[in-house]
Amino acid sequence: MGRILDSFVDVETLQAMMKSQGYIHISGLYADMIPDILEEISIMEATHYNEERIEQHSVYPSDSTETRVSHAMMVSDKGSFLPNVSTFKEATKILLEEQEELLLALVNEPTASTFGTRFMMNFQRYFGSSKPVAEHFDGEYLDYQKLDDYAFKLKWGLLPRYVTVITLENENDGNFQGTVLREVNVEEGTTSFVHPPSRPGDLLIFDNLRFRHSVPLLEKPRVMIGLRNFDFMPYEFSSEAREGFDIEVPDAVNPGWARQIDTGESFSIQTKFLHNGWPEQWEKIKKEGALF
Repeated sequence: MGRILDSFVDVETLQAMMKSQGYIHISGLYADMIPDILEEISIMEATHYNEERIEQHSVYPSDSTETRVSHAMMVSDKGSFLPNVSTFKEATKILLEEQEELLLALVNEPTASTFGTRFMMNFQRYFGSSKPVAEHFDGEYLDYQKLDDYAFKLKWGLLPRYVTVITLENENDGNFQGTVLREVNVEEGTTSFVHPPSRPGDLLIFDNLRFRHSVPLLEKPRVMIGLRNFDFMPYEFSSEAREGFDIEVPDAVNPGWARQIDTGESFSIQTKFLHNGWPEQWEKIKKEGALF
């Protein structure tokens, strides 16, 4: 097994922890791989990050300012008929393999026979006094409304059940070192916050339906990598009630409903979007600038 599952006595313990608290944090898990991961990120950005790839939708529009640079791309080493780019060295391949193993364990799937082979991988470099990242849930945003420079309202999209954040560098201390999770408990009428540690090599994986996440203003530099899979047991989200959408997603800014779909339906939705929705969205993005 990979180093993530090796951190637990058994898979049942891993599953129980995710079910009870909605997230798992493992300190220093990838500390020894940080130099290799950083090197590969630089290679992938230099090779893949261009307007042609963005237009293909294998690479996503960036958010580049004086205080933060954020890039994202769909990565696959197994091939996919949906847009993707490849990794080049072993470090990133290990991350993808262990993410696949982790997700299969969390949902109690013994094999990857229907596993979506693509992961969205995003790289974020926060410099001193970097602007905050607005509270949101991760997903493939098929239809959205931009509210301001920091926030948006999702109308329709695909949500991965789990999101992983790996910290590569961080000079920030105290309670707010990186990702902040917020949970709304409708039955109890309460809202709670979790701000896990974010030290170099740390891994954080959390339930993307249960929590909204954000990043506060960071006074000092931080570098992280994020991973999520929209193809494996994803959820379709709608801001309006629709037949079959049986999971209520409570939120002050982005309330809605979701339903679990299989890999084949996810592929179908994304394929139609690439042909019918993305060209128009791309033209709009070019006029407005970066998304978030």
